[in-house]
Amino acid sequence: MEASVIELNLPASLQYLNVLSACLGEILAQLDEVPDRAQATYNLQLAVHEIGANIVEHAYAGAAGRIAVTLTLSVTPRRLIVELRDDATRTFNPVKLQEPALDDLQTRGRGVWLTRQLTDELVYQSRDNQCWRAEHGGAWQACSGAAPGAGQNYWRLCKNL
Repeated sequence: MEASVIELNLPASLQYLNVLSACLGEILAQLDEVPDRAQATYNLQLAVHEIGANIVEHAYAGAAGRIAVTLTLSVTPRRLIVELRDDATRTFNPVKLQEPALDDLQTRGRGVWLTRQLTDELVYQSRDNQCWRAEHGGAWQACSGAAPGAGQNYWRLCKNL
């Protein structure tokens, strides 16, 4: 069996992230033998929502735009790969993000950190082709370009199933 691929092109608005979340839920609901399916679904939906919200709020910062999403269910190894691309001009360097103080009651600034904890691999490539990769909860490391072509910001979240 080949990998299954779903492509979405969503307006860069928080309200449309629910469409993406619903797709993720349906994909995971169709799979056999997912350990702790409810928790795995919630974790992946939360991780993807955090990145999507960052694209809307920080990359586009209120400007109109789109988020291109590719969901790939790989058979061997069995994992779900979520790719998000945007055309926003704003980029950032994830290495410069401060680790959150977990004992503080901060309400913002934990999304990328949380996503690193909830995924097996997280990649960010800026539109100017700077690329960083983090494995499950680990530190960011520079990497070679992960996405074909430059000119878009690119996120790839991988979750082993």
